[in-house]
Amino acid sequence: MGEFIGDDVTLTLTPAQVAEVLGDPTPTMVAHAVITGGMIPAAAARTEAPKILSPLETPPIFVVGHARAGKSTFARLLAEHLWPQVSAAAREEVLVRETSSIIDEAAAEFLCELGLQTPCAGNKAAWQRYLHENGVRFRQGRIALGNRLCAAEPTYLIRGCVCAGARIVVGVRRSLELDGWEESLRAPALRVVVAVERPGAEVEDNYEPELSERADWRVRNAGGLGGLSEEARRVAAGIRALWCS
Repeated sequence: MGEFIGDDVTLTLTPAQVAEVLGDPTPTMVAHAVITGGMIPAAAARTEAPKILSPLETPPIFVVGHARAGKSTFARLLAEHLWPQVSAAAREEVLVRETSSIIDEAAAEFLCELGLQTPCAGNKAAWQRYLHENGVRFRQGRIALGNRLCAAEPTYLIRGCVCAGARIVVGVRRSLELDGWEESLRAPALRVVVAVERPGAEVEDNYEPELSERADWRVRNAGGLGGLSEEARRVAAGIRALWCS
């Protein structure tokens, strides 16, 4: 149950009744009503749905592509255009997360158990920082561990990011990860895939190109931050149009 607050009256509604109040509600409004228990602003009954999504209304967004394609930069720009109402710190620390962070977390836990006599000994957070700061050096080890984790549980890396609060997951590299996510939800539509491509900058890695073929949007990174920001703006507008209509 929730409250519908009008100009001079307050009504108690169930989420199902919200649809009747709105007449012909948008999917976003219905989802918002369910999430909040039926509480919606009175203006919603008189005006169109806002074109700014909240993170909770946004399906998980998977940013895919080869290493050095500009995925992380694009993800930060996309978050900025999608959720301008959210602080930059919250966007970068919570809403955007790389799958490599989950690999580093698993590796750090293992390294702590080994009891090595190093400055990081027994300190999981210190190991994670060390692995992150030396990501290029440990690239092959990260890839190998990521392969093993996903072979055991295809959604391990995605779920690790989403459960930590991320709405944009950067670095999905294997088709089985996306397959596993879709099968676990039994709703393939509940995700958005964006492929970032930077011709001429590809490096040899374990990215499976067929993921780009499954993307809802393909972004060309020509190397300039301004151009990439415009691409992020374009994708954000497309996502809002899709989920606010």
